[in-house]
Amino acid sequence: MVLLTLLLVASALLTVPSLASPVPIADEGIKYYWARTYGGVAWDEANNAVLMPDGDLLVIGCWCAWDVLAFRIDGETGDVKWAYSYMFGESQQIYGASLCPDGSIVMVGWYEDEIGTHTLAMKISGMGGVMWKKTYGLNTFFYDVVVAPDGHIYVIGTISIFGEGDVWLLELDSMGNIVSQRAYGGPEEDTGRAITLTPDGDLVIAGSFADDLWVFKVDPSDGSVLWSYLYGGALPDGGLDVLSTPDGDLIVLAFTYSFGAEEIDLWVLRLDGATGDVEWQRRYGGPGFDLPEGLDIGPDGSIYVIGFTDSFAGLSNGAFWLLKLNGSNGDVVWERAYDGDKQDLGRDVLTTADGDVVAVGTTSSFGVYVDAWVLKLDGEGRIRGCALCHDTSAIVAPTTAVKQALTIGGATTDAVPYEIAVSLTDIKDEMQVFQQCWAEVDVAPPEVSITNPVGGAAVRGTITIQADASDNVGVTQVEFYVDDELLYADTEPPFECEFDTTAKADGHHTLKAIAYDAEGNSAEDQITITIDNTAPVISSVSHQPSAPVEGEVVVVTAHISDATTDVHHATLYYRVNGGAWKSLDMEAIDGGWSAAIPAQEAGAKVEYYVEAVDEAGNTATSSIYSYTVASKPAPSFFGLELWHILLIAIIVLLVVLIIVVLVRR
Repeated sequence: MVLLTLLLVASALLTVPSLASPVPIADEGIKYYWARTYGGVAWDEANNAVLMPDGDLLVIGCWCAWDVLAFRIDGETGDVKWAYSYMFGESQQIYGASLCPDGSIVMVGWYEDEIGTHTLAMKISGMGGVMWKKTYGLNTFFYDVVVAPDGHIYVIGTISIFGEGDVWLLELDSMGNIVSQRAYGGPEEDTGRAITLTPDGDLVIAGSFADDLWVFKVDPSDGSVLWSYLYGGALPDGGLDVLSTPDGDLIVLAFTYSFGAEEIDLWVLRLDGATGDVEWQRRYGGPGFDLPEGLDIGPDGSIYVIGFTDSFAGLSNGAFWLLKLNGSNGDVVWERAYDGDKQDLGRDVLTTADGDVVAVGTTSSFGVYVDAWVLKLDGEGRIRGCALCHDTSAIVAPTTAVKQALTIGGATTDAVPYEIAVSLTDIKDEMQVFQQCWAEVDVAPPEVSITNPVGGAAVRGTITIQADASDNVGVTQVEFYVDDELLYADTEPPFECEFDTTAKADGHHTLKAIAYDAEGNSAEDQITITIDNTAPVISSVSHQPSAPVEGEVVVVTAHISDATTDVHHATLYYRVNGGAWKSLDMEAIDGGWSAAIPAQEAGAKVEYYVEAVDEAGNTATSSIYSYTVASKPAPSFFGLELWHILLIAIIVLLVVLIIVVLVRR
């Protein structure tokens, strides 16, 4: 870092670029990607970044070369919400920061006064106000911090107990009071540069032991070492960052001289979190100076590494260097360098939940003198249209480090925390923001809905498929699919296409519409329809009574079936004596369809037929049937007709009269 600092000083020129234009409030569905510098007129750096719960970014570094800098920017636009400098002594520096469960931030590092160098830990609110600030010892440093879900704070630093320098681990409560403290090391200079929590609550520390990469795991309940291993070669190697994966593995970021090409190279190892065994290890670099600085793990398990490189042609004196690696094997997914005409150094990297990337560091190419540099990048590590982004081609090679067990001494330390004074200054109005790149990208997918036919519809013949589609910047195309086979693509509204259903078999099928906008965002709607191009079948048509007479209602019944869909309705048509056809709606009763023809006069000839329509509109018509209405038979008594009865009555009456006459004589 001393070399890089000297290079930055040598390359920095006092220039006065144009201030960044005001940024409007982010539009819904639009993402902004940008490169911006933040600083005053002196030396300003960004060393760490914290992703806040609301998506804002807290950037931490130094202001005017000596003071601690913290400023919060809108995670979408990069606009500054607040900015403060914090002064504890003649000079001060923050090396590590971590978000607390309540949204506050713990920062650790050191400050220097006339007495010497002191450890520094402070907690600030999400608005930048100091909640507490403490020191824990003289001639010591803090390098990194991690906060547990219960709010306890674990700080890693350096202290001299066993040798020239040892790893110092402190557990603090949420107010900065010491819960436990312990030193680990050997007779030579040992450092702990990074600390992480595993999913099971253990602590893993990465740093260096003499000239080797050193990783060890600690039980936080008692400080006992669960395992401790060295990884390295014949030349100096050392750990700079470590993170735990969701499954408990460890991603270690280190520098290596042992396995590098010519100068220092970036080195990444994936370790089994339970055993410390190496799952894979690779080095990345070129013929020049390739220094790792920061590490993050993306939502999909990808590994992001940021640092500095001067290995590649076309770059200036050195550039931000950012790599995305496959988490399962270390393969490079992509790698980019970002630089201007002087020197630029990447220090920290973050990934957002939606896959964007935030890179922070320091630049002497842009801004005024040396400034903090923040880049908001898309998932490919780019800002559209930005000439500052360059592809690189690192030499990637497996390395052969073998883990070596290391038994280390451990001792309880007796540091006491002291509250310290701070000078807090609002510097928002002094902070100048300069914009190098800006891109607005539509990320909102269109909205699309199939409006015809409706889901569940039964269709036949040639139909028109119609879809409504809209987008915040415009729909460029709607594709129509039948059973996932592309049918047609329409580029102009109204979005529609013709579909000959006879090309498909009767039965259930899917229709899908996919709408696209100019950015390639897409959305789809899918429905199921039933194709039915086969008419119903009408059978067993009959009427009762079979020989109707005048005054009788005749009920016509028919059995109607459909192989694919249901029968929608059936109609009985009839006419009398060749007159106009009349219709009656038939009812589905007891598995058949029926309707009643009104009573007719004797001698009337009635013709009728049945028509059936299924859900798709297919029609079937039966044959024409007929019957003739007979007269009603005359009334009878014991089989005798009326005239018979009258005749008998007359004869009987005559006989009675004759008998009466004869009797009177």
